Amino acid sequence: MSQIPIQVTDEQVRNAEALLATKDAEIAELRNQLIQGESQFQNAAEEHQEILAKLELLNSKFESEVKKNTELTLQMTSMENTMLKRELELANMKAELLQKFNTLQSEGKVFNSECDSSASAIKAISRLPVFEGKTIAFIRWINGVTEIFDNYPALKDFQKRALVIEALKGPARDWYDAEPDSNVSNWSSFKDALNRQYGSMESTDQALERIDTLKLTMRSDFNSFVQQIRPSIKLIAGDNNTLAIAMLRKQIDPEIRKYVPKIANESFEAHEQRLKAHMQDSQARFSSNSSRSNGMDIDSYSAVIQTSNDYAVSAAQYSSSNRRIQPQSYFQRNPFKRSTQPHSRENTTMTKEQYDEYVKSCVCFNCGAKGHLRSSCLRPRRTFRTMNVAITDESGKDEAQ
Repeated sequence: MSQIPIQVTDEQVRNAEALLATKDAEIAELRNQLIQGESQFQNAAEEHQEILAKLELLNSKFESEVKKNTELTLQMTSMENTMLKRELELANMKAELLQKFNTLQSEGKVFNSECDSSASAIKAISRLPVFEGKTIAFIRWINGVTEIFDNYPALKDFQKRALVIEALKGPARDWYDAEPDSNVSNWSSFKDALNRQYGSMESTDQALERIDTLKLTMRSDFNSFVQQIRPSIKLIAGDNNTLAIAMLRKQIDPEIRKYVPKIANESFEAHEQRLKAHMQDSQARFSSNSSRSNGMDIDSYSAVIQTSNDYAVSAAQYSSSNRRIQPQSYFQRNPFKRSTQPHSRENTTMTKEQYDEYVKSCVCFNCGAKGHLRSSCLRPRRTFRTMNVAITDESGKDEAQ
């Protein structure tokens, strides 16, 4: 069979070559993409292996920590069991000793008289367990004290009170010092007072009623006031210092309260200490004034008045004169009122910021300039005649009246 020649033009050849080149390029591109995909897959596989290794390490650490915590828990449980066992042994020993003592006491082999019995009981007891004013421990403590006293009937009333007073420490001793004598005159009333203070959990209504009945004035006993009002405030306010301070300040006389300003972010205990320091200082001044003789100074005053915009600014100059007899009640004035001493940073109850703001708004009674006090004025002191009034016009000139 004869072959039929096929004629292919140059253009067809070029087109075929171009198509072949295109396909080769596509194949090369697909090969590169395949290589990149394999590389990415390999990287992902390596990252996966790293993550698995890290996860395994974390699991190992977690298991180790769980094991340590379990061991610590077991150790704590063992220690608690040991402590409970020792406490039980100690209680049994105490019970045996008390039983032996009661046996000896009943047979009359230890005490020959009532006086000797009480003295021997004091020596045998030595001292009671310490109580520091923690309410949660009060019931156990008072029950223990009662049990001891029941097993030592030879103890006299004053000996019981002496032992209990010696056992009171910290806040509990502060409470005892502030408690009225009538509430601790005998062991029965003493025990009732302790139960009222630490043994009963007040309701909110009872706490509010207790707070409303308490007021702090200049003649109040500060320790007694605080010891009575603090538990009720703590019951209502909890850890909220702002609310606790507000409730405390509401029960303070305004003449006292204005000299103990609030401080931002102050704790209730810190505010209580500032109030205590102010009360001690003020009551000390009041006591010293009350103990003076009936004589007093007749003071003369002179004033400077500056008129401006329908208002007047005046100040009094203090000077001593002859002494004359005045009633004793004059010295029993309120120490919270203005002091005759020059106002300065040393004798103020303000904070530094409050005092600086106060000074900026003051007018000097010596030179008339604003921004400082007369006690810190650098100009020579001006003298004033008694009861002689000077009017200062807007030009700054003084005219005597």
